Amino acid sequence: MHHASSSAVRRLVLIFFPILLILQSRNAIAQSVGSPVPPGIPAPSPAASGPPCVPAAPDGYSGNACVVTIDRNNPASPAPMVVRGKTSITIRVINARWNETVVFTSTTSKVTAVDVAGTFFKNAISPLQALILAQQAHSGPFVAVADPIGMAQTRVRDKLNAVLAKLTNATVALTCLETYKVLDTSKDQYVCKPDKNLDTAAFDIAKTNAIQLMQDAATMPLPVAEYSAVDAKVTADQNAGIALPEANAAEIVAKTTALEKDDRYSTNQALLKGVIADAQTTQKTMMETAQQLTNLAGSGVEATFTVQQSPKYNSTVTVAAQEVISKTSTALASVTISWQSNPWEISTGIVFSTLVGRSFTNAPLIVNGKPVLDSSGKTLTVVTETDTRPVVVLPMVMANFRLRGLGHYAWENKCPNHCAFLLSGGVGLNLTTKTADFAVGPSFQIGEVLLTTAGHFGRESSLTNGVTVGSQLGSSPPNPLPTANKWATGFGFVVSYVLPFQ
Repeated sequence: MHHASSSAVRRLVLIFFPILLILQSRNAIAQSVGSPVPPGIPAPSPAASGPPCVPAAPDGYSGNACVVTIDRNNPASPAPMVVRGKTSITIRVINARWNETVVFTSTTSKVTAVDVAGTFFKNAISPLQALILAQQAHSGPFVAVADPIGMAQTRVRDKLNAVLAKLTNATVALTCLETYKVLDTSKDQYVCKPDKNLDTAAFDIAKTNAIQLMQDAATMPLPVAEYSAVDAKVTADQNAGIALPEANAAEIVAKTTALEKDDRYSTNQALLKGVIADAQTTQKTMMETAQQLTNLAGSGVEATFTVQQSPKYNSTVTVAAQEVISKTSTALASVTISWQSNPWEISTGIVFSTLVGRSFTNAPLIVNGKPVLDSSGKTLTVVTETDTRPVVVLPMVMANFRLRGLGHYAWENKCPNHCAFLLSGGVGLNLTTKTADFAVGPSFQIGEVLLTTAGHFGRESSLTNGVTVGSQLGSSPPNPLPTANKWATGFGFVVSYVLPFQ
């Protein structure tokens, strides 16, 4: 009987492990077929297709591809993913904003395209704002003179201030567009509303409005001719003041007064000349900026990036949204991928078996409720048997081979942390017989838990040397009783937990 049981175990081992080796070889051959993907080189980006990526899909997907979706309106990094090598993962950003460029950066290599429009705006807005501030500073120290020349200079100044106000409001509109804030036009001097942001539709309207304001300000006429006429009058008046006589004290006072007035005229003219020059420069730059903004194309509402790697590599792809005007970058998510193809898992757990745990002992012989004594007054004994059900094997260490052909369907990837079918086999400690037992059978995995229906190959204890249950061995029986362990087969149910093997 012992020899037959041992032969059955050997036959099962000889059948079970070659099957695993064949499956493993088939898996390795399948991985070696086809053109290799160099590690770290992203694959071309096809249209987003495939089932949603899940945290654990070590057996891959039915289409060998999956999609990670990131919502720009509510961005969040997905959990780290485990996928089969050469699986195509497409990172898809939805609700992308018109005013942003979605940038995908891989840990391997990524070349960012040159953004001419963004570079232009980044370097153009700050000089525009500085020019407007300089012009506003020039308009302050203007000296009013109550006479025809002074009144003419005041008219030139007022016309320049009107142009400066237009330029200032146009620049504020551009600044609001840069920061994606709503423009407040309720007062003469425009401001950005700090608590209101532009959405996709409002941004297009705001861009059109900013372009119109910039074009109006850039084409508003400057009082250049009027300034030249006043400048000629100031020169003539200055020459007349210099020609005044200085024969007596009264003439000296009159000449000094005239020259002081001419100094004020000249000071005002210098200020007016500087403001006109700045305004002309600003108008030219603003017209160019308006043209660039008119030609700026918006980004799409969706962006995708596909990456594919060989087994045994890790990839991290960071996703950011970059504003097309200010070039400010906003981190959206980080996608971490572990490319693996190892079909083996190691687990440990407990086995409950239908085998019987037998133990034998010498018990007092009882007749009619009283122990039976021998001639010397000692209690006679009888051999008894105690059965334990179910037999428990703990700990049980299992080697599990995933059957990929049955493990990459959509419903299995939707299981909590992946589901799979496996072939399992292992060894454990029988707590009853204190021997090493074996278990072999199919398993079903739910996340990190494996449920296995197994054939349990263990050992059962039996009496030897002619001793049987019920034998009366006198008042001094052998202790322990003569027993032997024999191989036996039973049905077992294994519950095990995956160890961090990979």
